[in-house]
Amino acid sequence: SFIAYNTATNNDHGISLSASDYATILNNNATSNNVGISLWGSDWCDIFDNTASDNSGTGIYLSSSNYNNITWNLAERNKYGVYLSSSSFNNIFSNTARFNSFGISLMWFSNHNTVMDNDAKLCIYYGAYLFVADYNIVVHNDFSSSGSVGIYLEQSNDNQIIENNATSAGNYGINLFESDRNLIDLNDVKFGTDIGIELSSSNYNNVTNNIAQESDVGISIRFSSNNRIMRNQAVGNDIGVYLLRSSSNIMLENNASANNNVGIDLSLSDFNEIIGNIVDENPNYGIHLY
Repeated sequence: SFIAYNTATNNDHGISLSASDYATILNNNATSNNVGISLWGSDWCDIFDNTASDNSGTGIYLSSSNYNNITWNLAERNKYGVYLSSSSFNNIFSNTARFNSFGISLMWFSNHNTVMDNDAKLCIYYGAYLFVADYNIVVHNDFSSSGSVGIYLEQSNDNQIIENNATSAGNYGINLFESDRNLIDLNDVKFGTDIGIELSSSNYNNVTNNIAQESDVGISIRFSSNNRIMRNQAVGNDIGVYLLRSSSNIMLENNASANNNVGIDLSLSDFNEIIGNIVDENPNYGIHLY
């Protein structure tokens, strides 16, 4: 099917496909609905160059839909810009999903998706939201200036979060909760109000080569074990790297200098390795264990 150049406003669903494979949805205006564009059990579709803004619920919604391409769409001022539920192997490329409550969401067993080169800054709560979503690649997106969290993962494992802009977040640049074996690499999370990168109850993650500057805490590890924190820039915060009740983590070759209080701070944390870090010019402690 070829659905193109239509205007669909003031409906429950503007354009909705169910069990329809290999469709093309091109250059439609699906605004002021509950849901702008939705796919239900539909695979191998192209959703390209549509406007799905100002909907009360979701701009572009996929449920149980796989191998679709969502590219070059405008999905602004919705509750959810782009939302996937139980949908895998989709490509979400080069969309504009600003000013939503949640920019791009991968939910409920949405696995093996690629989210790349999207502009989802200035969202009210989260720029990217992964919940029970595994093996996704989130690379080179702009999730800056989110009201709460730039990129949030909950119960989501084995994802790659690479080279994203999650600066100037209202709370956390990147936040992992109960999420294991993720790669957090080459992200910019500076100027977060509270924390640049937070791991809570999250294990076996690699946090590498990130810029975590000018926040209250650059990198925070709480109730988390067996993580690798390597080659990050945790400079100009109140505390550079902070561990609370976290064990068997490796902190290697990080720069935690010129913070306002402490470079690397461990509280009630055992069996950690702190090797080859730079902790210069912190006014209180370079490395502090207590």
